[in-house]
Amino acid sequence: MGHPSLLEEDPPVTEPVGSDAWREATYGIVRMAKDLAKKSGRVITSAPAHQSRSRKYYPEETGREDGVAEKRLSTRSGQYSVDRAKTAPARDAVSKDTNWITNLPLPFFREFLAMQDNNLAHDYSRQTRLVVARLIRAISFINDEISKLLKERETLEHTLANIRKDILTSKQSVILRSFRPISEKVSDRVDALLASEQLQLSNIKRKLDEDLGNVHQQLQALDLIRKELRECKQERNRVLDLINHSLTGVLQDHEQEFYWRRSPPCSLTPKPKPQKVNPFEPFNTECKQVINMVLPVCDQSQNLRRNIREHIKEALALQEALNKSINGSLKQKTEETFILKGQLHLASGEMRKMKQYCQHLYDNMDTINGLSLGPVYSGDLEAREHLDRPIIRIHQRHAGTRLPEATNLVKGTNLVQNAMKNMSNDMDRLHTTRLQIEDNIRDKRTSYNVDNAVIYLRRRRANHCWSIEQGKQLICD
Repeated sequence: MGHPSLLEEDPPVTEPVGSDAWREATYGIVRMAKDLAKKSGRVITSAPAHQSRSRKYYPEETGREDGVAEKRLSTRSGQYSVDRAKTAPARDAVSKDTNWITNLPLPFFREFLAMQDNNLAHDYSRQTRLVVARLIRAISFINDEISKLLKERETLEHTLANIRKDILTSKQSVILRSFRPISEKVSDRVDALLASEQLQLSNIKRKLDEDLGNVHQQLQALDLIRKELRECKQERNRVLDLINHSLTGVLQDHEQEFYWRRSPPCSLTPKPKPQKVNPFEPFNTECKQVINMVLPVCDQSQNLRRNIREHIKEALALQEALNKSINGSLKQKTEETFILKGQLHLASGEMRKMKQYCQHLYDNMDTINGLSLGPVYSGDLEAREHLDRPIIRIHQRHAGTRLPEATNLVKGTNLVQNAMKNMSNDMDRLHTTRLQIEDNIRDKRTSYNVDNAVIYLRRRRANHCWSIEQGKQLICD
């Protein structure tokens, strides 16, 4: 058995056993080693000369990493630091995202510089591809706007052609109505409506002509911007020979910027960070100026198309209203003409009836006048018709017994002759009035036919399925 004091546990040490000088000597050696290490690190890392740029990962590379965790290993002063994958060694020259801080060239310094330059060139190509994608998107916007504006121009030209046809039809309506007889050329509401139609159609035609000129100017501006975009795209596309041209996912961040600029910003949607502009970077000043010109020009084109649609709608409504109003007035005028023509026929019948009646009376009075005058030869007189018959001769033996038979015969004959003369005058007036009525009927018939021809012409041309040359040829015929 050992000594009982050796088997017991050692008491806890509460105070240092060694001397202070012995302990301070050890601490001095440790401090000297630390100071030496710090001084050695300052000599090497005091002014870092080589530092690689942090590399940005793009959407198409996310599928190739497959769970590789990136982390940064930080070392003390005087040692190199490198960002590496979890399984990469400390001095792996081909590891990704390498950041060296040193004044002295390392063993793989040449490989590191080549890798750094390759990363710079690759990042530049990726940023240039983003700029090219934005330029291609801007070109697609311009192409869509040009195609829409071309469709609006076709619609506008078609509407203008229809308005020109309506103006020609209105002028031909006025010319056709000029073939009415003089008695029917009294100004009416149809003449006023035709003049108003020509004036309003001329005004809307002038407005649509201005819109067509604005469309041509807008198309020229869009084409000029498209040419500039294509030139910038071709110039930027010169450094994309060694990179894929897949644009899927490249514009995800900048699509938000585009829609943020086109639509009112929402309070919950943060404004995306714009791409930096540098004359020596992929997104240079020329590209920025051309891309910034796309949205204002497209908005201006949309406003122009909206105004054109409104003007076309107004023109169509005006054409329909004018055509309906004039056709209704012409139809009412033909109905009035037809009614007046019927009344003139009745008046003509009355004149013919009265003339026949007067002719019958004239014939009777002529007979009475012949009977009143008696026979032409005196030998044909009867005994009772002689003025010197026996009873009259015996009666006139006394003075103052002259009879008025001869005077009354003369007066009666004169009265009958005057009545016949008046009847003859009445018959002449009836005949003249009847001729005027017949002329008026003929004029009404001509006016009715002319107005009906104008109505048929306007209805036939209402669908505008005819050419201007055909319309001019019709009026020439």
